[in-house]
Amino acid sequence: MALAHYGILDTPREPQFDRIVRLAAHLLRTPVATINFVDQARQWSKASVGLNGRTADRQDSFCAWTILNDQPTVIENAPADPRFSRNPMVTGDPHIHMYAGAPLIMPSGQRIGTLCVTDHQPHPLSPSDLQALQDLAALVVTELELRSYQQRLSLSLAAQREHSSELQRSLEQAQALTGIHQLFDLDLDPRDALLAVTGLLGGALDADQAGFSVTQGDSVTVDLSPVRAATAIDTTGETAQLITALGLHGARSPLYIDDLPALARARGVPASDHIAQIAVIPAGHDPHGASHLLVTRRKDHPVAHWRPSDRNLLEATGRAAQQMLDHQQARGTQA
Repeated sequence: MALAHYGILDTPREPQFDRIVRLAAHLLRTPVATINFVDQARQWSKASVGLNGRTADRQDSFCAWTILNDQPTVIENAPADPRFSRNPMVTGDPHIHMYAGAPLIMPSGQRIGTLCVTDHQPHPLSPSDLQALQDLAALVVTELELRSYQQRLSLSLAAQREHSSELQRSLEQAQALTGIHQLFDLDLDPRDALLAVTGLLGGALDADQAGFSVTQGDSVTVDLSPVRAATAIDTTGETAQLITALGLHGARSPLYIDDLPALARARGVPASDHIAQIAVIPAGHDPHGASHLLVTRRKDHPVAHWRPSDRNLLEATGRAAQQMLDHQQARGTQA
């Protein structure tokens, strides 16, 4: 959420950030300098010198280590470091030997990324080099703050209201996620926990229906309930049948559909057009089967698609459900 505050991910290159990486490469005499941001799953580069790719998996990211501390992280010999010796960025391009990164620390204290430099050969750094790296990292944060401020100034009154609504929604979803984690921490039967969680989840997403599916061998159970006030047409039973007919309960990764009737027509499955959107999120696998979270919205819903904030909440809930199952299995094994 702190990173989302700046709206910086997946944006085009901007001159002020390009200037900083050029200056970092020049001052520290390295072939590579990069401004990276680290989110839940990846490292994304806003600006770089000497590097072509813009994205790397978080598990392969040097910068994911750097954001764990306020001070710079220096790896003098990556091939000899057991944490990184098999890293694809060490064994392959850009063949990192030396890495130095300074965290990008928001005024509120969150570490959201790094300004880092690398070299493919030994490259000792002096204390003054590291101080320069920290100073430039602070300049990146200043540019982020200025960019954010300028964006806010450019908003019209209507856009400001929308922005306020988005922040409020983010707060409500963060509160819902806190409640979801608390429910999963209770010693509940997995089915009871999922039932309680889907109620919170559906409300936070302003959904029309929410529930889950459980697949055990060839058996599929779909438990779906209305979330919003009752409407003239109750489509929960129809939606449950459609989920099964389309095989959506077998999704191996998060699935977001904004036009469910079109998908049904493409696959030759009869369906009304009452439900437009559906999200199917893996919520746990164990030796006995798999569970998925299910959330739907009707065709007349004021939100016409699954927003990034919706997806973040859904996927965080799915991960929390998997952790709950893992903990229960571990307790069962120990018992």
